[in-house]
Amino acid sequence: MTGPPGRVVERLDEAIMSITDVPKATLIVARATQTNDGHWQLTWTNAGHPPPLLNTRDGLARFLTGGHRLLPGTGVPTSRPDTTPSGSPRAPPSCSAPTDSSKAPAAPSTTA
Repeated sequence: MTGPPGRVVERLDEAIMSITDVPKATLIVARATQTNDGHWQLTWTNAGHPPPLLNTRDGLARFLTGGHRLLPGTGVPTSRPDTTPSGSPRAPPSCSAPTDSSKAPAAPSTTA
């Protein structure tokens, strides 16, 4: 993936009607970038999908609610903002963000 998540989805939105006959879909594009201190900076954009869950190694989970916009393929031009978690912009080294928020939070990770 090249570029921030919002721009990637904007490019997909521009191309989707000519590359598929699927009328609509939802998606989340996220990027985790490791910082110099070993933490991770999560950035994402949400195109019509339910909010994903962020699961931390200590077993806590929270919905990531920002960056929500229209489904791709609507033909309506829209900006796709990049969002980072509020409160704590950096995640510990072992977090996971499943893309299906209907799934129960995963068990805490045992890896560092």
